[in-house]
Amino acid sequence: MASNAAKALLAKVVAITHEHADESSYIATSSLSTPLHTEHFDVLSEPDGAFVSPESLGAAVELSKLVNCVQDGSMTYQHPASIGATFVTDVYKQALRDIEFAHVPLSAEQHADYKRAEAILYVDAPFDRTASYMQFSDLRVEVTSQEVDRAETERTLQQANEAEKEVIARRLEEIERALQANSSLLGALDARHGFSNAEEIYQSATVAGFPPKMARAHDMLDDPTFELTNPDNNETHWPASFFPMTLAEGNWIPVKLTRADIARAGDLADDNLPALPQVTQGLELNDEALDLVELEIQVLRVDRPWMWSPLFTNHQWRFRTGQKLFSNGKPDFQGMLPAFVIALIVARNLRLSGRKDIISKLPDKRTTNIGSLVFKRIASHEQHLTTTSVNFGTLSAEVTNKAEPKSIKPMVSLVNNINRVQRVIIIGKTVDNKGNPVKDVHMTARDVKTGMEVEGTSNTKGNVMLRLGKEGKFIVTAAKKGFITFSNTQRFKNGDSFKAVLQPKFVAGFVLAQPVAPQILAATEIENSLTLNFRKQKGGAASMPLDVPVEVVLTNLVTKERHHKTVQAGEKAIFTKLANAKYDVTVHCAVYELIGPPSRVVSVPSTKKLEFTFRSRTILQSEDTFLFGFLCYITPLSPNPNPNAKFED
Repeated sequence: MASNAAKALLAKVVAITHEHADESSYIATSSLSTPLHTEHFDVLSEPDGAFVSPESLGAAVELSKLVNCVQDGSMTYQHPASIGATFVTDVYKQALRDIEFAHVPLSAEQHADYKRAEAILYVDAPFDRTASYMQFSDLRVEVTSQEVDRAETERTLQQANEAEKEVIARRLEEIERALQANSSLLGALDARHGFSNAEEIYQSATVAGFPPKMARAHDMLDDPTFELTNPDNNETHWPASFFPMTLAEGNWIPVKLTRADIARAGDLADDNLPALPQVTQGLELNDEALDLVELEIQVLRVDRPWMWSPLFTNHQWRFRTGQKLFSNGKPDFQGMLPAFVIALIVARNLRLSGRKDIISKLPDKRTTNIGSLVFKRIASHEQHLTTTSVNFGTLSAEVTNKAEPKSIKPMVSLVNNINRVQRVIIIGKTVDNKGNPVKDVHMTARDVKTGMEVEGTSNTKGNVMLRLGKEGKFIVTAAKKGFITFSNTQRFKNGDSFKAVLQPKFVAGFVLAQPVAPQILAATEIENSLTLNFRKQKGGAASMPLDVPVEVVLTNLVTKERHHKTVQAGEKAIFTKLANAKYDVTVHCAVYELIGPPSRVVSVPSTKKLEFTFRSRTILQSEDTFLFGFLCYITPLSPNPNPNAKFED
């Protein structure tokens, strides 16, 4: 069962692509590794990106194959490396040779004129022209080009200074002589063969809807100069072009999923969304732990100047031979071209925020998905941080228990390259208030920034060794039945030692860092109180009660007396019988991050209430660009000629 977060994200993307799609469109996601690399996006970064280097030229060929690979109509992208893969360019080019268009009703005399005109123009209409007509067509293009060149040169001559005019004038004379010669030859060819008259007769007899563009496109597909060649393997392919031509900064569309969006996604039907990889056994993305999913989307439409797309919905043509089909237009998707890619859906700036336990804590080597986003548990070792490898297609990253998430590097598998970290070892000593060792004391050290926690138990000599993931500031606690729990915040580096002095439980609710004379304590205790309130940011200025526990340490800065509380979800922390003094208030939450400093100094009794606000923690963040999916078009029943269409038998 796909997570609600995955369904919500895909539903948002479907809505964004609506303006590029219709009822015959769908989004396909890749079940293989994401088939776009960094070099492919480099090609899309500028109009002539394919010709920057041999590597970019090779990437342009690969990109062209990806968007021109014939699809089967399912929501799983068919990769060019798949067995039996074919390409739109090859299918379309081959099919054009066998297409026959219907004709308007003609009288016997009109039909005879039409056949004479066709014989003048074509060996095999409408694409295989006679040699003389091909010469005439090429010469007409040359004359048109020279006429444009003459007009531009005349404008240049008018704007030129005296020193330049003589050279430009000679150039204009050369153009006019060549144009006059070619125009005379063009007129002579037309007078001899009657091409212009034949074109008029032929085009008037052909069903409206057969565009000249189709003939020109056929010529383009036959011209090898239009093809790109991969310099690495000499593989050639028709180049892909896009609209817009590049990934433009102003075209990114922000996508944001809130907890409400994720909750509503439970009612979405899976068959209305792109294919979602199956969540593997035992590990699921914790929808309840997700507060926010953010990314940006951009859609690049595939531009195929060599294809006349209305062909598939035109009812005035048929294949001359056989029972060939582009598509049967049915769910079983049979034919040469059941579907094809019409746009790339590209994403960047992926960010997941929420609780620390967004990924379930289950045994190693389990994976889960959010769309094509894959979370993979990696076996942890003492010399490593507990690490999670994250993949979005082939977009990979390590997410460790550090405050700053790692940047995601595209197309780099980090599973076998886990960042090794410095092993930080600290030595602790547990003693009672008389200095005697205390054994079997449960010790923990929690990283103030990340919430990562290590633990150990003291031996008969009161010694304990803790292995930390890194140097930094930690909250150290020591607990044993019969003693007040010790808690202290301290910065550690490798080789440091510390002492935990455990006080017998003679003052309930207090942990004393050092003995305090009873007469002093009695003299300073008065009925002062401090109330701490804990909130969680919902979005904007709105907030709600914190829904997870939080640890609070209140320290009298004069006597060093400490008060420690574990405050349950939704509750307040109320400290009573406080002295008139300044106090340091330190809070820590293992799930959310605190907005502002973790410690505040307040004066009692002038301060009676204090509020701390937490926000969702960034679990995964990347600024890289990656392929989200493909927008595809389902080819309708084609050909589907009108029953009244007239064809040559």
